[in-house]
Amino acid sequence: MVLNWRFTEQQIPRAAGRIDQAQIKDGTLSIAGWMLLPSRLCSPPSLFINGTLFARTEQRQRPDVHEAHPWIDHAGLSGFAYSGSAEGIASCESFTIELVLFEDSFPCGYLATLVKTESIPPKKEEHPPLELIRQIGAPDVESFEAQGLKVLTDFVQAIQLSRGLPNTRRVLDWGCGCGRVSSPFSVFFPDVELFGSDIAENCVDWCRIHLHSSRFVKSALFPPLPFADSSFDVVLASSVMTHLKRTVQLVWLQEMNRVLGPGGLLLASVLGDYAFKREQAVKPEARSRLYNDCNSLVARTLLAFRGICDRTPNEGLAGKIPAGYYMNVFQTEKYTRAAWSQHFEVLRYIERGMDNYQDLVVLRKP
Repeated sequence: MVLNWRFTEQQIPRAAGRIDQAQIKDGTLSIAGWMLLPSRLCSPPSLFINGTLFARTEQRQRPDVHEAHPWIDHAGLSGFAYSGSAEGIASCESFTIELVLFEDSFPCGYLATLVKTESIPPKKEEHPPLELIRQIGAPDVESFEAQGLKVLTDFVQAIQLSRGLPNTRRVLDWGCGCGRVSSPFSVFFPDVELFGSDIAENCVDWCRIHLHSSRFVKSALFPPLPFADSSFDVVLASSVMTHLKRTVQLVWLQEMNRVLGPGGLLLASVLGDYAFKREQAVKPEARSRLYNDCNSLVARTLLAFRGICDRTPNEGLAGKIPAGYYMNVFQTEKYTRAAWSQHFEVLRYIERGMDNYQDLVVLRKP
């Protein structure tokens, strides 16, 4: 399956944002969401589909985005929408979307994703049960699928820019959960040998059965993984390091170095500066333990002096793994580059490079 992108080779800053709606119905394409550069206000984004300029979007007011970004004066003007003919893509099983902010004719903000059309009805067994979906943090099936396609997009573009897909034969989805990324990956890249591992046995069992592969394995809380040295070309780690303490991160980085071949890539997301500011903005009455800790003097002090705050437990796997292992972890770019370069060459640090929220770190084994 050929994926056409217009701006993959350009290192355009990733905007904050989200596509809330992207669907084709009765021959009409409807797209809506929000897109924001913290540093400046831009005109509504241009819409590119399958690598070709498709339309100019219209601006929409977004008071909800303003509320979530109180430190950005223009956040409420970040909404966009388009509704018009779907001619040329209505019969496609999937298509690529790129939304690009321009300033003086130069691209300055970027958001992209893959989209599956509603003309292809999903098979019931394609989706995990709601219990598993919520266990990994998605509220419903639609969000689970959309985020999987979005995260896959971010990974694929980073691989294309750093290594090239033709050179990628064996991939490990480390922390695969119930297949949020593995499921669309296997559809779009059937020729790549995909493996998965996770600490949650119920998620691994679902992947083994419904993704029809024995290559999904349960991982222990600490290395080693049941793979030989130099087994993989690429390791994907979406929202894995975001839950591991500093010392545990370093142990697993060493293990990722072992299972990757020479020149192999580790793509790992982290909760960076933007994510920390977003969580600080949550109103007190809506805060969970994560948000309360995120606003505390201790958290801000740890980030300022150590570069990492790893003291907040995450209850998502309570009762399934020992308490104190699964955390919510924020870390700075400076810390990440310094600590992770002990085991890898840091090729890129892409702010908001994962789901336009988490930062994406691209590491290469020498």
